Amino acid sequence: MIKKFLFVFLIIFVLFSFSCSAVMEPENSVEKKEKNISQDNNIVKEPENKEEPIEEDKNNILEKIGELNTENNEIDIEEEAVENAEADKEKENKIEAPTISLEIIYGPSYAQGGNICFYRIKADVEGNPAPEIIFSSDDSNGNLGKDIAQVNLKKGEKKEIEARAVNEAGETRSSLVLEWKDQDTNKTEEAIDYSNSSNFNISVSLEDQVVRVYHKEELIKEMICSGGTIEDPTPTGTFKTNEKIYYCWLPKYSVGAYYYIRFYGSYLFHSVPFDENGNIIQEEFQKLGSPASHGCIRLKVDDAKWLYETLPLGVEVNIF
Repeated sequence: MIKKFLFVFLIIFVLFSFSCSAVMEPENSVEKKEKNISQDNNIVKEPENKEEPIEEDKNNILEKIGELNTENNEIDIEEEAVENAEADKEKENKIEAPTISLEIIYGPSYAQGGNICFYRIKADVEGNPAPEIIFSSDDSNGNLGKDIAQVNLKKGEKKEIEARAVNEAGETRSSLVLEWKDQDTNKTEEAIDYSNSSNFNISVSLEDQVVRVYHKEELIKEMICSGGTIEDPTPTGTFKTNEKIYYCWLPKYSVGAYYYIRFYGSYLFHSVPFDENGNIIQEEFQKLGSPASHGCIRLKVDDAKWLYETLPLGVEVNIF
């Protein structure tokens, strides 16, 4: 602010100086003119040109003004950057009480021959510092991540799940009531024409880790999955299924899998991994619902088999 004031003052001073020099002639200039008259030959000598030094001084001053103006602008930018940094730091240091909301991101789905109906619940939280999320129950035992819980229900059962968000500013809660739902058998597979690939669409949500199959825009199948990790992400975009492979052993990863369906290059749908003895690798199976693959889309064995045996090739796949 002080430099801005000096800058304005300097401009006013320069303008005032030039206006005075234009209308007033210094007294000593008259004396110098008189001395220029030679007493010997009475020749009047031309006075020295005073305009050029004045013009040079003027240019120098204007140049200095320009430099000061540039410096002033740089200072403004630096001050703005400092203010923004301070505002960001203040925002980071600001304590905010937590908020929480729950949503069903998957389910109802069924396991153990239809004897278990399960849901997956996600907690959306905000607050500073980042709140800790505590679920009242989680049948996945934390394998789905800190913000997702699974609730298993037996036939006819109803259960309330509660989640708390806690930080140093306080605590808040949210809850959902979940209940058993019978599987929808109104739409039978026999009523669907599975020979025409254009009637189908496979949608893969990497955020929810869910595969959804649509027939003429109507959802007919929903399957939990595992997409690629951050290091080996699943490609996003629109593709088409183009090849089926019943089984393949992958020496690079020392695992095998069933029911491969290729949709793009080396990326395929397939079952969860099997070891060399033909057993499901339980550690990998437990990761279903969270990113775990090298870019492919992993499915439960029954779901991979259904996709492999039921849908024709040429089905559009949308991954997002």
